[in-house]
Amino acid sequence: MKPLTATERKRTPSARAKQWCREAQEQGRILAWDWCESFNSFTKRKKDLFGFADLVMVRAGSRPSSMMDTPPGLVAVQVTGGGNGPARVAKIKAEPAAAAWLRAGAKIQVWDYRQRKVRGVGVVSIERVVIQVGE
Repeated sequence: MKPLTATERKRTPSARAKQWCREAQEQGRILAWDWCESFNSFTKRKKDLFGFADLVMVRAGSRPSSMMDTPPGLVAVQVTGGGNGPARVAKIKAEPAAAAWLRAGAKIQVWDYRQRKVRGVGVVSIERVVIQVGE
């Protein structure tokens, strides 16, 4: 196993999610996507769409072949790293706008990027753990 370079390890979960969306759109797995998180320069805080979504994507077609793919329809995604996925799921479940999003037939996922380390080799990969919310 070849360890990741320092540059590859330093990429943020947001940058990884954007790269995945670009590649998935090129391959035709998603039709459109947009990054919805914004930064308020006065309060120095980030703001998510509806309080829980970093990005929104549209996927058409049949059911996904694996958990790493996205379900058909409209999908809101919360991106995080370092094993913070369960905390983000709890936050989303407490958000009234998320309940409305799910009632409308859309999906919510949490993408948690984690580093996989091997003793003596260092960081060899970064995996994306997808958590379905509300199913």
